[in-house]
Formats: sequence, C-alpha cells, structure tokens
Amino acid sequence: MTAFFISLLRWLFGTPAHLPISANDIHVIDGDTIQVGFVTYRLLGFDAPETYRSACPHEYALGMKATNKLQRLIDEARTLAIEDRGHDKYKRRLAVLYLEGMDVADLMIRPGYAVPYNATAPRQVWCSCRTQHTALP
Repeated sequence: MTAFFISLLRWLFGTPAHLPISANDIHVIDGDTIQVGFVTYRLLGFDAPETYRSACPHEYALGMKATNKLQRLIDEARTLAIEDRGHDKYKRRLAVLYLEGMDVADLMIRPGYAVPYNATAPRQVWCSCRTQHTALP
C-alpha cells in the first residue's frame, strides 16, 4: 500500500489506522527510518545510532548494526502494519511500525539496538565515553 493511500485513509477517517504493508514495500534507511514508496518515515518511540551523520566511527558501527537489525526484523515478520502519525516540526513524516502486532520500537530497544525517545527528551550521545554503548549484539 502506498504512502498516498495511508495519508488518504488517515484524512478520511481522522484517526491513525494500522494499515497492512508488505516487507517488499519497505526500504530501511537506518535503524529508525524507513521509506515506503516515495515517503520517508521517522519511526516513533526510539532513537538508533546515526549512519548518515554519525559523530564518530563508533556511532557509525552501532548505526549499521541497528540498521541491519531493523531490516532482519522486517524481513522475518509475517505480518506488518504501519500507522501514519502525521509530521513533526521539521516536516518529517512520522509513523509507528508494527511487526506481528508489536511496536518495532520495543523490538529495537529491548535487545539494545536503540534507546527510548520522544521529541522532548534529549538525544542519546553515542560517542561520549560516559554513555558509549558498546554492548550491542
């Protein structure tokens, strides 16, 4: 299902809907960002290390692990659904991705590939010696 139809259904019904989607329709950009059709979505509820604008080689390596984990989760899921949540102050599209009915944020946070995040929380510093995450699988 294209992002256009997701947006159209959201507009028609006024509430976010969990819409089925195929793994083949999703392109993983990084550990917390996907593309569906021509629309890029920032996934809500978690923050993964950056790969595009990483602050250090360590963050880049962690970001690649998180990206690969998200791709594996999507590839292995039998059922996938996306819930469009509009856009943020930077005009990025926001969404929640469900795999087997579970929020992908939980599936990324629990094993340590990401940390919980909301728009008001400070972002994780992945390169600082005090908060450096080295235990990612």
